[in-house]
Amino acid sequence: MRTKICLILLSCLVFAFDSCKKENQSNRNATTPPTASSSPAVATATSNPTPAPPPDANNPAVTAGSPQPAAAASEAAAKGLVDACALITMQEIETVQKEKVAATKGSARTDIGALVASQCFYTLPTFNRSVSFEVTQSNPAQPDPDAIKKFWKERFQDAKDKKKSDKPKLVSGVGEEAYWVGNNKIGVLYVLKNNRIFRISIGGAEEGDVKLAKSKTLAESAVKRL
Repeated sequence: MRTKICLILLSCLVFAFDSCKKENQSNRNATTPPTASSSPAVATATSNPTPAPPPDANNPAVTAGSPQPAAAASEAAAKGLVDACALITMQEIETVQKEKVAATKGSARTDIGALVASQCFYTLPTFNRSVSFEVTQSNPAQPDPDAIKKFWKERFQDAKDKKKSDKPKLVSGVGEEAYWVGNNKIGVLYVLKNNRIFRISIGGAEEGDVKLAKSKTLAESAVKRL
């Protein structure tokens, strides 16, 4: 009888010890924070995603791809070109076309061999009255001091072999030399000045002589700033 009582007491002590051990283990698990590797939430938060670029705080209206004259000017200057948009002002365009300029867009062409060009397009509310102005010069990457002279001679001074209707018309009073290419409806004015060529094209329904007079006015303004 005494042996049975001892076995029962021993069993109770073992059960009590095992219960205390499990309770202590549970308490330790409850108070110990999880490691970063065991937490999917922590792993996601520390994955270092690339932040989205902020908008232009100084000019929220500017969007990627919108042509800006300042950017175009920098592009032309970086390539050693004359900035066409800096030679004729919007006010001067407005004076000859009688409409306010809605926008200007500058661009540069450097893929035309010995010659390169900087262009400025002045967009008007009546689009077909818009104005295009281009300055062509020798390519700084392929310097040829005679490139402009060669082009000018071939394009204009050697035009005597062309048909009378296709011959450029010599224009006096602007630049070193100037020619009007076109007819009494449409045409383009080319002006040679300081080893550079201006090309001015004016839209609208006016006769060719009116467009020529307007083109000369704009060319004279550009010559003064070159």
